[in-house]
Amino acid sequence: MPFHRGVTLGGQAGRVGASLWRGLALLASLVCLSVVSTCTDATVPRQSTNRCNQDADCKIGYTCQGGQCAPLQTSIDAGGDAGGGVDADAATDSGASADAGADAGETDAGVDAGVGGTKTIGQSCDFAGDCASGFCVQTNTLGRVCSDSCGTDCPVGWGCRVVDIGGGNYAQVCFPAGDVYCIRCSTSPTCGSGGDQCTNIGGATYCTQSCATKACQAGYECGDVVVPADAGVDAGTTKQCLPADGGLCPGCVDADGDGYGIGAGCLGADSYDGGSCDNDQTRNAGQSEICDGKDNNCDGVIDEGFNFQTSATHCGGCYKTCETNVGTTGNVCVSSACVPTCANGYFDCDGNPWNGCETNLAAVTFCNIVCNGSDAACPAGFFCSGGTTCEKKRTTGSSCTSGNECALGFCADGKCCDKDCSGPCQSCATGACLPYALGTDPEAECASQAASSCGSTGMCDGNGACQLYSASTECVAQSCSAGVQSNARMCDGAGTCQTGTQVNCNGYECSGTACRTSCVNDTHCVAATHQCKSSICKKRAGQSCSVGTECASGACCGLVCRDTQTDVSYCGNCTTACTNAHGTTSCVSGVCTPVCSSLYMSCDSNVVNGCETAVNTTTDCGSCGTTCLRANASASCATGTCTLGSCYWGYSNCDSNSANGCETQHRDHSNSSPGSSLGTFDGDASGCVYRGGTTGTQGGFFSWVIKEGSDWPSDLAGKMLLVVPAGTEYDLFVTVSDYSCQKWTGSSWTSGSCWGSQTTYGADEAVEIFKSDNWGSDDSRTVLIDIRFYGGASCTPWELKIYSGDGCYSSSAPF
Repeated sequence: MPFHRGVTLGGQAGRVGASLWRGLALLASLVCLSVVSTCTDATVPRQSTNRCNQDADCKIGYTCQGGQCAPLQTSIDAGGDAGGGVDADAATDSGASADAGADAGETDAGVDAGVGGTKTIGQSCDFAGDCASGFCVQTNTLGRVCSDSCGTDCPVGWGCRVVDIGGGNYAQVCFPAGDVYCIRCSTSPTCGSGGDQCTNIGGATYCTQSCATKACQAGYECGDVVVPADAGVDAGTTKQCLPADGGLCPGCVDADGDGYGIGAGCLGADSYDGGSCDNDQTRNAGQSEICDGKDNNCDGVIDEGFNFQTSATHCGGCYKTCETNVGTTGNVCVSSACVPTCANGYFDCDGNPWNGCETNLAAVTFCNIVCNGSDAACPAGFFCSGGTTCEKKRTTGSSCTSGNECALGFCADGKCCDKDCSGPCQSCATGACLPYALGTDPEAECASQAASSCGSTGMCDGNGACQLYSASTECVAQSCSAGVQSNARMCDGAGTCQTGTQVNCNGYECSGTACRTSCVNDTHCVAATHQCKSSICKKRAGQSCSVGTECASGACCGLVCRDTQTDVSYCGNCTTACTNAHGTTSCVSGVCTPVCSSLYMSCDSNVVNGCETAVNTTTDCGSCGTTCLRANASASCATGTCTLGSCYWGYSNCDSNSANGCETQHRDHSNSSPGSSLGTFDGDASGCVYRGGTTGTQGGFFSWVIKEGSDWPSDLAGKMLLVVPAGTEYDLFVTVSDYSCQKWTGSSWTSGSCWGSQTTYGADEAVEIFKSDNWGSDDSRTVLIDIRFYGGASCTPWELKIYSGDGCYSSSAPF
């Protein structure tokens, strides 16, 4: 089946190493390999194992660390890998995801270059040192075997290939003829000649054979491969033998032969970036990480789990052990550096922690470390001299400028002293601090002060201090002021004027510097608290006391002197207190004297309790015991004068005299029934004649006689009108036997009862009576009238009017 898929060529044609010395070494190796089959100079490995004692025991690109050859972490291989086989330009290689080659000195292109072994071409090997030719190659068909330079004829079935030996250098080495298929590569020149290329297949780069002029072997088919411009050959498209049907290279691609690599036949993955781990049998996903500068477990991190910052075994790098050295009790690793712990009497004076605490401080005067002016940077017992060098502290009596230079820490008078000698009146000229003699002051260190200060006398005391005034020295003289005598104060001999004692003059004023003991007048006593009484200063009112004889008043009430002649709380004695809730009070000559407020008086003859009685009540109105009453009315004395309040129901004050109250009565009747007679009047007279009447302000009973004036048959009639004052209600009731009766209801006459009650305030009332004349009989009758009071009040009397005559019984309005 024709193969049409396009494949991109991987890698770059060549890359330049970043380390000049490494390039030169590799170039020297290439020369050796091209000209002579064995070399013995320092550029080739010295042994076939990974153990070493020095860097010369390791192959090029490796260094001896902790007894094992480890890659140089700072070197850069021809592909640009930084020390660990990781291709720094893998992301820019066309079609490739990882470094198709490997680090120089590891297994670049599957080849270890070296000399010194005995094995010949085709025999299995682990390191180049196993092979006489110095070449141990990784093949697909035979595994890892010794090879030889193409400078001699290759055996039957072997062909000559150009291989990358690192550092941008190449050599021609014998390989099995079929191994050009699917062998790992980094650049096309490593895959041979005749158009063979380094091609990206499945994310990794492998050698492919040109099929431009020859057929592919079984399992492969001819396909197009795109050659990028930087591939080291002409850019374009080339024909290459690729795994058939788009497959991957067969079997396990395992450059280091440890069973881990890329492909279905591998024990596991041996690459975290496309192949950079697959160049060392000690590096794969199944390994544990060890400290050797390699990514042993192929997880992308080198030497994880090893703390180069604080590990005493790996301080700053693998197997850089912090060891106990001379003068140390132990070392610790701090920030990747060994820090020794010095034993007592030893110090790291040369600043090199690796040789420990090399200096025995007892045997040296100087510790040559740079202390930069700080004593703290020096060993114990040393000080920073001149700001640069630690010097052993000096002995007593040695010259000095400050106490830090001296072993005992004291420097005085230019000498290291046996004690603090910085005070006055002492000298350390010999290294021993000694006092100056009593009464001398050679250095004029003691100031001469006044005796009142109790301070220095101006001389030394013979004990290494300035002499002070003695305890018998008076520093403050006796004085007296404001009734207090202050006794003289004395020095305490220690530089302090002692606190003096004071004497209270007990109410007497001062006389000079002492208290008085008697008085002539009040000016000889403390005015605020005492007064002169019988030549003795006694306490004024308000001062505390225990007995009355202490007080000028002679009265001690509640442990306080009181003036019982004027003190309202103790007036006349200690038990009488003047009070007045309704006015003021005072104590005059020992007697309570109240002044009453308005409307209050003292009615109980007791001046102590003041004005206890209000005289604005109805029982005490204006004066004690004066009552306030008004007839038929309420009364008030709110102003202290008795006044009329309101009249009771049925009464009025009609004479404007409040003294007799509400003298006018409206309720009840002024007389008894039948009451007063108002006269006898003809009831059969012609017309309706006014007969007179009466007035009153109180209800009453009245009567009159309606008589038959002639025997001539004529009707008898009478009319009674009651005029009611406004605001009152008086009702008219009429009783007469055998007469018809009608009453005025306010708008018309109503026949029937003669009771004329309307219960309307201010409404006038009218009643008419009528009787037909009975021939031969006397129709005269007594008319009874009852005027009743129902409510209201008025000093205007009601008026009763009487009419009689045959015309008085009519239907017309009565008023």
